[in-house]
Amino acid sequence: NFEKQRIAEVVYSYSPLGNLHLNFSMNYQRINFTKGYQFFQEDIQSFIKQPLDLAETSIEVQWNIREKVMLIGEQYLSEGTKFPKIGVKFTQGWDGFFEAKTKYSRIQAFVQQDIKSLRWGSFNWSVRASETIGDVPLFIQNVALGSGIHWSVSTMNAFETAAPGEFYANRQVALFVKYGFPVIRTKSKWNEPQFSVYHGLGYGEFRNRSNHIADFKSMDKGLFETGLLLNNLLTSS
Repeated sequence: NFEKQRIAEVVYSYSPLGNLHLNFSMNYQRINFTKGYQFFQEDIQSFIKQPLDLAETSIEVQWNIREKVMLIGEQYLSEGTKFPKIGVKFTQGWDGFFEAKTKYSRIQAFVQQDIKSLRWGSFNWSVRASETIGDVPLFIQNVALGSGIHWSVSTMNAFETAAPGEFYANRQVALFVKYGFPVIRTKSKWNEPQFSVYHGLGYGEFRNRSNHIADFKSMDKGLFETGLLLNNLLTSS
């Protein structure tokens, strides 16, 4: 699913600590729907007119617990952390600002952790959740992260059997877990195979689906996938 978007945005980023990052932003958007998509807005009991103008402000906080960083010039270089990384973003859409007439709220949050051991291998887990509050079109709702299309690229913290834009939800949560066995040491410089087992699951709710004239799925019955991965068949440097 695609929309035509024109956007002007201002972003201010601030890091009071090396492992604590804050982002403040505001934007103004003009949206045109494509592929015949229509949205029936219950507040005004009619289909929404195009183009649709949006005005948003956002605040985002990311805390990488006990992460060590190096400052090289003006750039921060992460040395990683074995403790969780936590992120929260809150977005507010406003009405009455120029031509913007759509009011909504959206919150997104994640917690993830990467643990590595030369002896025991690696363990990665991630929980992501989001919710949109308001009577809004499909593209302001929440979409399940998927990479399973055409080439089916294997991607961390994404559903590999779901296509991008296949599953939508008013609120959703997803869990990804991966355990990587220790690397198999070979005498070759270009090959260090590693087996991993992976599991992803997601759940989402979608209300008033009939208000959206579009073909999409929801995760109200859950989305579950499990796989065996073979990595590092080809390595370089």
